[in-house]
Amino acid sequence: MSSERPDYADYLGSIGLEAATPWEQIVESGGRRAGDTLQFMQLPTVAEEHARSRFLANGVSHIPEAIRHLPGRNVLVSREEQEVALQSLHVGDRVQLEAELDSPQDPYAVLLTVGGVPVGWVPRALSASVRGLVDVEPREAVVYRVNGPGAPFHLRLALDLDTSAPAGFVFDRDGRWEPLDIQ
Repeated sequence: MSSERPDYADYLGSIGLEAATPWEQIVESGGRRAGDTLQFMQLPTVAEEHARSRFLANGVSHIPEAIRHLPGRNVLVSREEQEVALQSLHVGDRVQLEAELDSPQDPYAVLLTVGGVPVGWVPRALSASVRGLVDVEPREAVVYRVNGPGAPFHLRLALDLDTSAPAGFVFDRDGRWEPLDIQ
């Protein structure tokens, strides 16, 4: 976003920055503004049997008014219920990661829930790996940044996943991620 725009400072605040180059804006926003053609996220890591990833909650606007099938229960949430759950969050709060069963968009879908209320999904780039962790035992992510209702849906919630992982766990088990080798 151009620094000449009157809403520039508000936008930077919504992505957790005070000043930023265009690249820093894209990295922190996930590259999901209307004019962005790429989506970025920090590369997740696995070290000493610990999996770590920072990501933006995906699909926040698509949660309400559809039945979500979770193990042992079905959930239908209104936009108002979702908004109450989102507004209850603060930096450092825990969000539950729950497998969504029968998702037509992603067979490995992992819902982000607050007190049982779905608020978004783990990004599809991470979902297969995170689903493998969630299917073994309950997992949580910690709120890194939360923005109010005026923020774009894709910037409402940023989370940190920092959880134990079994020996041999990798985030990209299918080898589809191709790192950029800049020399």
